[in-house]
Order: sequence, then C-alpha cells, then structure tokens
Amino acid sequence: MRNLENRKYSVYYFIVLASIILIGRAAYLQLISPKYKEQAQRTTLEKKLIYPSRGLIFDRNGKTLIYNKPIYVLYATYRKIDPKMDTLQFCSLLGIDKETFIKNLEKDWSNPQFHKSIPFVFLSKISPEQFALFQEHLYKFPGFTAVERSIRGYQYPFGGHIYGYLGEVDKRIIENSDGLYVPGDFIGKTGIEIAYESALAGKKGVKYILLDNLGRQVESYDNGRLDSMAIPGEDIKISIDIDLQAYADSLMMNKKGGLVAIEPSTGEILAMVSAPSYDPNLLSLDENRSEAMMQLLFDTINRPLNNRAVTNKYPPGSIFKPILSLIALQKGVTWEQRSIPCMGGFRLSATKK
Repeated sequence: MRNLENRKYSVYYFIVLASIILIGRAAYLQLISPKYKEQAQRTTLEKKLIYPSRGLIFDRNGKTLIYNKPIYVLYATYRKIDPKMDTLQFCSLLGIDKETFIKNLEKDWSNPQFHKSIPFVFLSKISPEQFALFQEHLYKFPGFTAVERSIRGYQYPFGGHIYGYLGEVDKRIIENSDGLYVPGDFIGKTGIEIAYESALAGKKGVKYILLDNLGRQVESYDNGRLDSMAIPGEDIKISIDIDLQAYADSLMMNKKGGLVAIEPSTGEILAMVSAPSYDPNLLSLDENRSEAMMQLLFDTINRPLNNRAVTNKYPPGSIFKPILSLIALQKGVTWEQRSIPCMGGFRLSATKK
C-alpha cells in the first residue's frame, strides 16, 4: 500500500518537473532567445495569386467568337531597384517619359498599403509587342518583375452587344464578394460576360513564398503544402450563328434600330444586332481602352453602347398583324378570304380618330 502511495507521488513530481521544464523552455524561446526573432526579421510570407485563363466562347457551330490574349503588368520592389540604372533606356523601352517613371515609382510610404520591400504595380496594360522589346533588357533593371494576365480578344468586328466586355472590379463588388475578388481583378460588366461570369471566370490558385528582408524569394512556404493550382474557366457555346450574325449586321449598316433572329421551335437567339454598333475589340482591356470608351460614351447622336435590340421599346406596327390574323383564324372569328379595308386610322367618334 505504501509502495503504491510512493509511486503516485513520484508520478506527480515527474509531471510537475516536466511542466516546469516545458514552461521554462517556452519562456526562453519567446522572451530570451533571438533565434525566431531573427528568422521573422529575415523572412516575410507573400501570398501570390495564380490567375486562371477565362473560358472561351464559341458560336453554335463551334466557331471561336472570344479568345484570350496576354497582357503584362510590371511590378517594382523599391529597395531592390538600382539607383544607377539607365532610366533613359528603361523609359524608352516601355514608351513612357521620365515624369511618368518618377510618378509611378514614388509612393506614400507612410501608407500601410505600400512597403519598400513589397512589390507594387508600377505599370499595367503592357502589350505583348512592347513587353517583347522590354523583356530582352529586363535583366538590366533589378527590382522589376513582370506578371502575365489575360484579356479578351474578339474574332469578328461585330456582336459587341451580345458579348459584353470586361472591366476591373470596384470597391462595392470586392466588399460583397466574400473574398472572391481583390483589387485589380477583372469581371464581366455586360452581355454574355456578366451573365456567365461564375462559369467563365474559373478559380484562382495561390502560392505562398518566403521572402527575405530585401524582398527576394527564399523558398516555398511549408514545401508548397498550402499551394493550389488555378482552375481554368469553362468554355461555353452560345446559340448565335456567327455567319447569320454577319449577314444581319450588314443589313443594319447605316441604320438605327434592332434586329433579332429567333429559332421558333426552340426560342434560341440565332442573331441579334443593335445599330449603330461598335467593334468589340475597342473595349478590350488594353492600353487604348479608356480613350475608346470615352468616344463611345460621348457619341450622344448614335449612342452605340445602347442595346436597342433588348432595352428600347418600339411599337410593333404592321408586322404584328399576321399574328393577330392567325389568332382570329384559330378562334373562328374570321375567314381566309375576308377583306378588311384600311383607311389609315380608326374613327372613335364623329370628331375623333
């Protein structure tokens, strides 16, 4: 009995001693040892988004209507930039002037949004042609890195009202997206692009990278266990027949109005034209987008952005008479050989028409 009592106290003493050792070790590591403090100072965790390719759009016969094309965003890490770099050559390769270089590089460093060791957007919407020239000399400019993004390209110069266009997300969309969108993301704004946004957008991937205090990549965090691949958006096929669409567009040339061709048996839209229209490539997210958008918005005479085929209201006029005639024949209230004179109006009373 006494041996059992002694064993019990031995276990108690062991637990207390082990607890004291563990607490002491933890206190040493957190309060005294500089090991983890130095490691934290040496490295910073960066979350790098991997953008998926947006889904393509085809017509009913499998012809490509909308495809993706690359555009480049140039990032700068202030502390890694060589102050003796050849700014004249740098600006010449990118087609910017010295004032733009200084303006894009200098930030409000008191703002938590910016840090001299963290990359920030220096220049966006760099065309593939411009980037090809710059890429050959990129090694001369430490502190600058480029990221490829995808924007839309359109195979045909018509159908803009059907396709819609992309734009950058605004603050309201970001706040209501539950983390799905971040500043700088693209989203469908009108047409097919916004109607099928969830299917076309795909899912972003993520890569966690450890950086040193100079912003240089050290290694993948936790051997990439938290990384994920981007999932491309879904390709979709719409009911439009692009050859019929081209013919309908030619019929509405130099006219104002809307034209819609429907397959009666299914209700599918085969062609839809709003005239005057615009080339959808004008609203692709490249360096000329803003200028093109302003021209279209300020054209108050033709109003090319107005989709007359679906938003404007027009009286049906005489084209609705065959529908009423068929209804009357089905109901038996008229006959096929009946002739109805039209005097250009209907008299309600002796004084009113």
